[in-house]
Amino acid sequence: MIAALPMYDLPEARDATDAWWSVLGRSLRDAGLAETPEDLTRTSNVTDSWTMPGLLFTQICGYPFPHDWSDKLRLIATPRYDAEGCATTSYRSAFIVAETSKASSLEDLRGLRIAFNARHSQSGFNAPRASIAPLARNGSFFGEAKQSGGHRQSMAMVRAGEADVCAVDCVTWAMHQRHAPEVMTD
Repeated sequence: MIAALPMYDLPEARDATDAWWSVLGRSLRDAGLAETPEDLTRTSNVTDSWTMPGLLFTQICGYPFPHDWSDKLRLIATPRYDAEGCATTSYRSAFIVAETSKASSLEDLRGLRIAFNARHSQSGFNAPRASIAPLARNGSFFGEAKQSGGHRQSMAMVRAGEADVCAVDCVTWAMHQRHAPEVMTD
């Protein structure tokens, strides 16, 4: 059996992720799932675990599950994170700009370059798309959209000036503030 917790498994927080799985795994074994793995399986891509043979437990983003995966995976719980912006089991995305940016509203982002992690991401792609859709003109709002491959990479692109804005969920933001603030600051 395979278990993965890929959504917020920052290298700097691996001990905490492993400790979380230790408690979850023990609870599953105590409930009678004897084949529950002791250790997590880690992959290079968040989505890889979703198709692994022998998958017992994983995390999936709120957009791809109901759109593409509800017939292949079974939702058993929605975690409630203790992070600013995460009320109950919902969350929100934050638009991230460089400290030197003059943008102070969504309208100020018109024509700028956005970095997004992946098209299947609720927080990095679909939430921003829904937020700016009412502001679009002729089906367009941003000047350029660049796929980064991950929230961390999107924030790094903003920091490096390769993009002007990105969107990340409140858990990702809190995790990076706590464990990898250098990704977000100069």
